[in-house]
Amino acid sequence: MLVNQIEALLITGSNGFVGSSFLKYLETLSADKLPLKVCLVSRNAKFPVTKNLELKTEVSFVVADLEVPWEFSFPATHIAHFAADGSTNAYSMDAAQKFLRITHNLEKWSVSLNCPTIFLASSGACFGYVPLNSEGHMTGWEDNNFSSGNKISGNKDHLIHSRIHAEESLLLLKAAGSIDLRIGRLFSFIGNSLFNKPQYAVNSFVNMALSSSEIEVLGDPRTIRSYLSEYDMANWIYKSLCQKIGSSYLAIGSANPVTILELANEVGAQTGAKVRLPKSFEPGDIYVANSLETQKLLNVTETISWQNALKSYITFSREMHKNAR
Repeated sequence: MLVNQIEALLITGSNGFVGSSFLKYLETLSADKLPLKVCLVSRNAKFPVTKNLELKTEVSFVVADLEVPWEFSFPATHIAHFAADGSTNAYSMDAAQKFLRITHNLEKWSVSLNCPTIFLASSGACFGYVPLNSEGHMTGWEDNNFSSGNKISGNKDHLIHSRIHAEESLLLLKAAGSIDLRIGRLFSFIGNSLFNKPQYAVNSFVNMALSSSEIEVLGDPRTIRSYLSEYDMANWIYKSLCQKIGSSYLAIGSANPVTILELANEVGAQTGAKVRLPKSFEPGDIYVANSLETQKLLNVTETISWQNALKSYITFSREMHKNAR
C-alpha cells in the first residue's frame, strides 16, 4: 500500500536497463499515483521518450556528468539511483572506480537536501554467487544466505568491493539521519530494455534463435539464475520508495531458480529454434534472489512468470528485427 504520493523524484541512469524499465512502469500509473515532479539526469542529453509521462506529471531534464560534483538544482524528496558506470564490463576496476565516484557525488549532493529517500541500485551478482564443481554441485558454501556480503568470487572482486563500499558509505549517512535508504540488490530480469545488450543470456539466446534458428549454449548449461519481469522489478522499486520500511536491504529478483538449459529450451520452444550444447565447459555458478522477505516487506509478488515475460520479449524482438531489415 502506498503511504503517500512522492513529491519530487530524481532518477539517474534513466537510459540504462533498470532506468528505462522504471520509466515505462511510471507511465502505466495514474496521475494520482505518480510523483508530482520527476527529473531525469543524463550526461549526453539523450533522454528516453516520456510523452505519456509528461501528460500526467511535471517532467524535467538535466544534462550532467555524474562523475564530477553535482551542481544542478532539483528539490528532490526521493532519489532512484540507477547510474552505474556506463560500461558493459562492469567487472573491471575502471567501472568500479566510476561507480564509487558517482556514489560519492550522490552522497555530497544528498546532504544538501532535507533527508531524501534514496533507492541505491546495487548488484545481486555480488551476494548470491555460489560456484559449481565439475559434477554440478555447489562448492564452498552450504548456506544460501544470499543477503550476506562476504562471498567474493574471482572475476567479480572489483564490482563486489565497490558495491559494498558504496552501501557502507550510504549507511553511515542514514545512521547520521541525513538520508532514508533502500539498498536494492538487483538480480536478473527479462524485459524489452534488454534489447541490444549482448552480455545478457536472455537477449543472446533470443537473438540467436531469431537470426539463425539455433541457440548455442556456450557455458555450463547447469548454471542457475532467476528471472523477474521488468514490470515487477520496477513495481517493487517504486513501492519501496513510497513506503516506510524498516530494512535497508532489499532483494529485487525472482526466487524461482532457472537453469541456463531451461532458459535456452524455453526460447527454443517459443521460437522453434534448436538448442546446441557445448561438448566441454568450465563449471558454472548460481545466483538466485532470496526475495521472499522483500516480497513480504513490500507486500508485493511476482505477477508475471518468467516464461510470459520471455514471450513478450520475443514478440518485441521479432518486431525490432523486422524493422531493422
